[in-house]
Amino acid sequence: MSKNDNKMINWFALGESDSKQLVTWVFYAGLAIALYYSYIFGKAISVLLPTTITESTGFHTYSSVEAPNYALGMIGGILFFFVCMIIWKLLCELLLLVFESLRIYIDSKKMKEHSD
Repeated sequence: MSKNDNKMINWFALGESDSKQLVTWVFYAGLAIALYYSYIFGKAISVLLPTTITESTGFHTYSSVEAPNYALGMIGGILFFFVCMIIWKLLCELLLLVFESLRIYIDSKKMKEHSD
């Protein structure tokens, strides 16, 4: 264990956490939101693209019934989640890159001020 693992984080103090940890928490929260919207998307696909059930006995075909297509909805929801997950990961990586670049820039300015 490193020295920083035992350190308690004060969530109400600003500037105490590093950017990597904060972006990680934002990433996980975004995945939970993407999972919810994937469920809604899959449910909408299953209702909008129903399957038709017909009953027939050799000579006569009875009325057809439209039922939600749960398999297609599940596949659509899973694909939607993976697409959202990839896009969200890219956005979080870019956000982390911006934060790290700003940290490096600020540290270099501090070093320049101390050397002057």
